[in-house]
Amino acid sequence: MPWSVPAWRPAKTSTHWTRAALRTINPDVVVTQDLCAVCAVDISEVDQALAHLGCQAQVITLDPMTLDEVLLSIETVGRATGSLERALELVGSLRQRLRQVASLVAGEARPRMAVLEWTDPPFSSGHWVPDMVTAAGAESVLGVSGERSRQVEWGAVTAARPDVVVVAPCGYRLDGATELAEQVIHAGVLPPGLPVWAVDADAAFVRPGHGWSTASKPWPTSHIPVRCAHPSEWPR
Repeated sequence: MPWSVPAWRPAKTSTHWTRAALRTINPDVVVTQDLCAVCAVDISEVDQALAHLGCQAQVITLDPMTLDEVLLSIETVGRATGSLERALELVGSLRQRLRQVASLVAGEARPRMAVLEWTDPPFSSGHWVPDMVTAAGAESVLGVSGERSRQVEWGAVTAARPDVVVVAPCGYRLDGATELAEQVIHAGVLPPGLPVWAVDADAAFVRPGHGWSTASKPWPTSHIPVRCAHPSEWPR
């Protein structure tokens, strides 16, 4: 049975992209992303729809690859929407949260952590997730900051000698992540006894939202990677 980390569970949403919707809202600014075609509308569709409607909205495409770029993207949106002061305040609070996390793990051993974004076949983490692993006081294996997630073999996972494996599939919430982690354990593709954690990736890594920066009890979602890396310091 894998260990699981409880997390905030935002309501499920779906994207419905229609020209009629754009015509109705007549936006001044359209914000989209170019990271994942599964998660958002392709930027070319945005351009085509706006051109068809004759809409002159400013289009901001976010494509952050590192944790620092994620924070800077908040400032980008704030600047475009006339909310730069609020954006800077939010970014400042997030950086303060990172400093608080750093103080929690200062002086601790840095376990080798492999974060898997998918399990069949296995995909290593990428983008800003390795930065979050580092911030949590661990060493990211397989995943490289600023690079995209990539498919790997289970042999490569074992060869990376992780001290802990975190199963964090995007969009699967905690229950789905737990199911995939259990499948990995039962398949025997990892060394016996290797700790495996199941994490709600949306809450902890991908779309952390409000819970990531709020010091809510018992602990904010920014501490989830810390709990995986240092479970003896922060019991389940």
